[in-house]
Amino acid sequence: MRRRIDIEETVVIRRPADVVWAEVEDDGNDRHWRAGLVEMTPTPPGPPRPGTTVHEVVRKAGSTYVTRSTVTGVGPGRCYRFEGDGDAGAIRGGRRVVTVDEGSASFTYDIHLELRGFNAIVAPVVRRVIAAGLRADLDRLVDRLERPDADAVADRRPATSR
Repeated sequence: MRRRIDIEETVVIRRPADVVWAEVEDDGNDRHWRAGLVEMTPTPPGPPRPGTTVHEVVRKAGSTYVTRSTVTGVGPGRCYRFEGDGDAGAIRGGRRVVTVDEGSASFTYDIHLELRGFNAIVAPVVRRVIAAGLRADLDRLVDRLERPDADAVADRRPATSR
């Protein structure tokens, strides 16, 4: 049995689009704003490019989920797409940053899962848990980038992310 769920969340962050993109384009930065993320390893490290592989380990509700994905496209603009497979099922999605005005940008994260096994049976619950988790993660990202020392946070990012 399989069941598909689609989740998309967008936030507006009061920071320039280049600053927001520098934070979210490098999967290695996710540990700063994604709860339950144990490991997020892009190969090669740094900004995404077609063919970059990502090994992700997430702990939620007492379970550990491993996902392996590959970047399938980058651009135009500040965006990339990925697809892969994991313990819960097949996944695809993307990240996109768009300028709202000179000092702010929107960030959209979309996830499309083809659930299988027990997760497919309880798909409505899985969808609610993932959607609530993604919303909370994006709220943490907004807090991280809008806090008074956000410029210092940006300066500590690896040079490949700037």
